[in-house]
Amino acid sequence: ETLFSLDVMLLGFLMNENAVANYKVAILLPSNITVLAISFMQSDYPLLSKNYQNKNFLRSYIKNYYKIFIPICILILGFFYFFKDLLLKVFFGTNYSDNSNLMMILLLGFTFGMLSRNLFGNLLPAVGKIVVNTWVSILSLIILCVTAYFLVNTFGILGMGISLSLVLIWEGLAYLTFFGNYLKKLTR
Repeated sequence: ETLFSLDVMLLGFLMNENAVANYKVAILLPSNITVLAISFMQSDYPLLSKNYQNKNFLRSYIKNYYKIFIPICILILGFFYFFKDLLLKVFFGTNYSDNSNLMMILLLGFTFGMLSRNLFGNLLPAVGKIVVNTWVSILSLIILCVTAYFLVNTFGILGMGISLSLVLIWEGLAYLTFFGNYLKKLTR
């Protein structure tokens, strides 16, 4: 995805290759948890598109999505919180075990993204509002560049994790707002 390629490129520009290697290790596990939500949404896409004007169906879908993914996100956060150091050592070696705080910052952004960005970012195209995704993505890239510039200079590699997490949260809230407005306008 463009957002995740840009963050690594920005980090390389603002810091060094060692910081990029540490960041790539810290982002690898958190970024892959979204596969659960994406695969769930992709399999339902035809059904969502068919019911794009059915307010009750869309509300029910969102409720059921949250019934599944809120507990999953809580379990993921708990598991990573208690085993973050072990996970980094097992998958990447002891050289990268200092990245546990960065990994947790990124995990917070990605779990929030699973509950908002993935859900509403996929619902919007299903209801014919793909242009919203385009504009939110363009603004996200700009926000990432600006926040990364300031936060990486202040906090180093943690600043990039904070920047990306803030952008993921912003995207989720933006998609939620646009979809909420769409849902309000539906009559049935």
